Amino acid sequence: MHLTCGNDKVFRHIVLQHQPHALYVILCIAPPQTVETLEPRTAIGVTDNNVVYMLVVDGRNFWHSNGMRYAEMGAVMKALGARDAINLDGGGSSTFIVRTTPGFEEGRFGIRNWPYDNGGVEREVANGLLVVTDN
Repeated sequence: MHLTCGNDKVFRHIVLQHQPHALYVILCIAPPQTVETLEPRTAIGVTDNNVVYMLVVDGRNFWHSNGMRYAEMGAVMKALGARDAINLDGGGSSTFIVRTTPGFEEGRFGIRNWPYDNGGVEREVANGLLVVTDN
């Protein structure tokens, strides 16, 4: 298996030998973040007890939330007890949606934050993170 990861400053090319039923965890280390602006942010972290925190911070809205810097997001994750955390592609499209009713009727999902890009309304995005339970 071949994998290339990184950004315009750092590239890693990794070659793995395929092993049946093996789980591969690939970590690509990017250079330190130097952007100091307040922006909407999205992050996910996990504690030593395997508690997962997903965090969306709104931003660019003076009356609601200005956002966070990378270091502030890291401090919040650390305060929550996260052992590992990663900043995802935040920005104005970051939207936190939860299912509000168990059925399949219209309106069963609700937005729990204020996405900046569309004036508080979700918009189409290329990717997402879905959490599903069986209870």
